Order: sequence, then structure tokens, then C-alpha cells
Amino acid sequence: MRASDAKVLAPLAEVLAASDDLLVVMGPGWQVHYLNGAFRRLLGIADEVEASTVTLFEHLHPDDRPAVQQRFAAAERRAAGSAEPHRLQPAENRYRDGAGNWRRLEWHSVRVGQLYYGVAREITERVDREQRLIDAMSLARLAEFRWRIGGNTVLWSEGLAALIPLGAAGSRLPIATLLGAVTPATRRGLLFAVNRCRRSGTPAQAEFELVLPGGEHRFYATRLRRQRRALLGVIQDITDRQRAQAALLTAKREAEQASAAKSAFLATMTHELRTPLNAILGYSEVMRDALLGEIPPRYADYAKSIHEAGSHLLSLINDVLDMARLEAGRHPLQLSATDLDLIAREALTYVAPSVLTANIALGIDSPGPLPITADRRAIRQVLINLLANAVKFTPTGGTVTIAIARIPGGATIDVVDTGIGIAPDRLGRLGRPFEQAHEQGPDVAHTGSGLGLAISRALVEQHGGSLTVTSTQGVGTRVRVILPAES
Repeated sequence: MRASDAKVLAPLAEVLAASDDLLVVMGPGWQVHYLNGAFRRLLGIADEVEASTVTLFEHLHPDDRPAVQQRFAAAERRAAGSAEPHRLQPAENRYRDGAGNWRRLEWHSVRVGQLYYGVAREITERVDREQRLIDAMSLARLAEFRWRIGGNTVLWSEGLAALIPLGAAGSRLPIATLLGAVTPATRRGLLFAVNRCRRSGTPAQAEFELVLPGGEHRFYATRLRRQRRALLGVIQDITDRQRAQAALLTAKREAEQASAAKSAFLATMTHELRTPLNAILGYSEVMRDALLGEIPPRYADYAKSIHEAGSHLLSLINDVLDMARLEAGRHPLQLSATDLDLIAREALTYVAPSVLTANIALGIDSPGPLPITADRRAIRQVLINLLANAVKFTPTGGTVTIAIARIPGGATIDVVDTGIGIAPDRLGRLGRPFEQAHEQGPDVAHTGSGLGLAISRALVEQHGGSLTVTSTQGVGTRVRVILPAES
């Protein structure tokens, strides 16, 4: 070596010592001549320990030793009688570190004369990540493929063979065989995605159905991208998802049919019930008011009770009929320009007689005429239902107030009472058909169909608005309705 070369190469020892790569120089019989600092730290060998005393073979995993011995024996045979450097094939094996853990190393080695110079990098984490990816792909039923553009076959990897049993692992499957198994209904979409990606290089995706050799139909999704003269892609088995979606659509369709049948039945039955009930109400009213002559007071009280019970039953039937019509979509809105202030005052007038004996104060807070486009009758019914509920659960001496206000793009209606309030666990269920705000008990004597709030919410949402309820037990309840200026 020339003096100038020696001077240039002198710092190499420092570079090797400081490198994060693992460096070793060995002679025949695994005799270690040199270990750099990174390798010493991995194996837990102190710097002052002579390299020649290190038995590297003992740190090698027992399962990897035969392959390593065969590798070195093959290198000995190939390099016999030659002084030229000989490069060994890259290899991976496991070494035990100073803490007793197995670390996977990737080796690149060369033999020069009687010495082996090895450079290794730890790939434990990389291998673990690759294995987790393989496990995840297996769990998600995924497989990768590569097709050379213009080729007539595709390499059928182990993952593809497990996912799509059209060919043996490691074989080359003809493209014609693959396309022949795709159902005609989905073949066109698959070919369109392949040609789009092949011609323009734009990533593409498609879903297709395959008929497997046993006659089973399975569904797959693929994502494609072009890389030079090849298409790379991932295929996923989505059969379970497709079947779940089909089952969900079937269940949804059956539920809709059942709901429509139920609504039609309720609409028919309520109509049939109202006919005789109107007769009962009419005759009981005649008897109650003695329109055809005086009757004994006791019988007059009976007639009054019959009329009140019939009126209550008619109210329940009307609620059921309204709910059935709403659910069946047979409650079209009759939209027109109207005044929200006027509707609110009409609703107050309607419920005013019910608060006279209860000594409940009714109030209204309004800015005056408030024009909106809505179904006047439907909004009036909403406000009557909300005011009636508020009055029902407000004790003697309480107050019920309706407040309307303009907001950008619409209006708000608040019905506020100082009643008994609603338990937090029941708030989330309010607005569902037949759901009661309160449990029947000694403090709650008022019941109903549980449809008033559900009908109100449905009518408000039909207008494109919203209905929300907030309440504090012992303080009161606020129901807020937001309506757009034009439904």
C-alpha cells in the first residue's frame, strides 16, 4: 500500500468503530478477529474483551446454525484455490443479544483469502411489521398481485391461491382462466378498470363476482395502480360484506312492507272504530243534555261518564290515525303563507278552558305578526299538542308560556312550563310513538297515547324543522321548535 493510501485509509478504523452497522471479521472455524462497537453492544460484550475470545457461534439461534454452516461450507468450496474476493449470498439469521432476546440480522458478507468480512443490519422490527401486515392481510382476506402488461399469465402467489382457489400456489394462471370465471354482469366493470389503469396510469378500482370451480359464487374488490410495464394491485374478498348488505336491504324492504301494512291496517281499523264511536258519543250527549226529556240524575251522570270516556277514546283513535298516516306518507302538507303569531294565539285559545279550574297561568311572548310558509293546520296541531302536554304536567299555580321569535332563515317556538319536569333517562326516548314522558304513579295521574309528541315531531320534521326537549325535574320543561321561513 502506498504511503498516501495508508494516510487516507487510516481514519477507516474510527469509522468502522462508530458505525451503527454490525461489523465482524472472522477466520476459519469461526475465529473472531474483529467486532465493532455496535456489534459488541448488541451481544452485550464489553470493549475490553478480546475479540478472539468471543465464540460467535454460541450466540446464533440453534435453528439457524445448520443453514449458516452450509452457507459457509459452500463458500469454502467455491473459493478453494482462489485468491479473488468471493461475495456470499445475503442471508438472515437470529442472534441472542445481551438481554437474552433474539434479534434478526440481515447479513452481507465477502471472503477475501482466509477471512470473512461481514456487515449486518438489525431487521427485527421490519420483519415484525411485515409479519403483522401479512397477518392483517390474511385476517382482512387480502392478497397482492402483479401482472406484466401484455402478458398472458399472472403469478398465482400463495396469498392469491388461498383467497381465490383457481390455481395452485406458485403457478402461472392464464388471464383467460381468470376472466372466464368472472360473471358476465361484473366482467365489463373489471375490464374497464384494468384498461383505464393500463392506458392512463390512473389508479382504478372495481368489484366483481367469481364462480369458483365448485360452483360457489364469491365477491371481490380490487385496487389497481400502474408501475412502469406492470399493473400492481390488491384483491380483497368482500363476499361476507356483500351478503350482509344484501341481507340488510332485504330486511329493510321487509320492514318497510311490514310498516306500510301496519299503517294501512291502523288507518282502516281506526276509521272503522270511529263510526260506531261517533254514534256512542252522539247518543250519550243527547242523554247527558236531556234533549229528549228529563232522565234520573244518576243516569245523567252515567251518560256524562260515557261521553267523557268516548271522547278520550276518540282522541286516542285520532292520534293513532294521524301517526299511521304520517308513517305511511299519506299526510301531505298544504303549504301557504300564514302568520305564526296568529296560530300561536289560536292554540292558546283552544287549551284555555282546560286551565280554568287548575289555576294555571297561560302567557305568550311574541314580536307580533311573523309570516312563514307552512301548513297552518299542522302547525296549529303541533302547538296544541305541546301546550296540552305542558298543562297536563304543570301543578296548580304554575305557568305555561309560549314564546315565538324570528331567527335568520326562520322562526323558533318555545313552549315552557313550570311543571314536574322529566327524568333524564326518559328524555332520550321522547318523541318515539307510544313513549310516555312519565311513569304512572301517585304523583302522575295523567296518561295518554304517547303519540302527541311523536306526531308533533313528525309534522315539524316534515316542514324541514326540528323539535328538541330540555327539562329539569322539579323545575320544568322547555320544548323548542325551529321552523324554516319556507318549508
